[in-house]
Amino acid sequence: MTTQRLVLRPYREEDAADVRRVAGDRAIADTTLRIPHPYEESDAVAFIARQQDNFASGRSVQFAITSATDGELLGGIGLE
Repeated sequence: MTTQRLVLRPYREEDAADVRRVAGDRAIADTTLRIPHPYEESDAVAFIARQQDNFASGRSVQFAITSATDGELLGGIGLE
């Protein structure tokens, strides 16, 4: 899904460092139930790896929210 400012797309393996940067922010971890702090790159790799199975089984769908102009990972959204 693409808008003028944002793109929602599946997570990719190469997103791991950016997922760690975003999810590793203490302010983000404080507002969620399932994001550990500190958030390691191995946590991000495992999170991304689970997405295809979760979607295929109907458990959840997760999208990376990125900037339409430069592709920067800004956050994420999901449905369970």
